[in-house]
Amino acid sequence: MTINISDDDIKNGLSALVIKQGEDFVYSKRNVTEDSEGGCVYVHQGKPDCIIGQFLAGKGVPVERLKQGDTTTSLGQSAFDLLDCLREEGVITISWKGMNALQAAQSVQDRGRTWGDAATFALMEL
Repeated sequence: MTINISDDDIKNGLSALVIKQGEDFVYSKRNVTEDSEGGCVYVHQGKPDCIIGQFLAGKGVPVERLKQGDTTTSLGQSAFDLLDCLREEGVITISWKGMNALQAAQSVQDRGRTWGDAATFALMEL
């Protein structure tokens, strides 16, 4: 079954995550391996972790599939590339604007900004 992710789903889902974590929440980078400098991961210790990992898992994307995005390259897979793969695999349907919005949220989060800022920048893309 394909998961439909509408622009409204993105607005509502990111807003709910910001409310849950707090507008001033700043994501803590994770060391995927002992040699890594740390970064965003979609899944940490078996649970959705970053803003995109939590959003997609909340929509029903399996955690095991999200985890594959962490191991695609040494730096992991960008949100846009992950979304594009999920779309091509038939796991999700999503608009290009929606993909750009979620990539914007990921980029802002990865620069050490708050999830409130990440959601604000994402919504500007919709």
